[in-house]
Amino acid sequence: MNQELYHRLVAVMAQFQERPKVADAAKAAGLDKVTAAERDAAWDAHQQQVDEAAKADEQQANPPDDPASAPADQGEDIEGIWVRTVPGVRRFRRAGMAFNDAGTGIALEALTDEQLAALEAEPNLIVERNTFSDQPGQQG
Repeated sequence: MNQELYHRLVAVMAQFQERPKVADAAKAAGLDKVTAAERDAAWDAHQQQVDEAAKADEQQANPPDDPASAPADQGEDIEGIWVRTVPGVRRFRRAGMAFNDAGTGIALEALTDEQLAALEAEPNLIVERNTFSDQPGQQG
């Protein structure tokens, strides 16, 4: 498979929540035939792109010198949500953020109303409201 067709196959992987069947990958890319090895390589490349984008989002959201990323005053509880993907979905992006099956805590004050609504309405995510403590090792 030449590079142009390979890159087209990698690009269509974003349409799938999990590794697609070989025939589905070929059809989505408009190709007559795709081997399992080509599909797997394209899926792995797509997942690496998702991981890199999530890491970039995390770095952008929490730059080292950002005063907003400094901990709150001692003893305050922080209202937030805990977001993780549903079983069978390894990674998923919504509202400008990337999520995985391990979960991510987000302070409500860090979200717009639109982002919160999009996260709570997304069927590929489990969103739980929670109170987090600013004390290490404690959760409200």
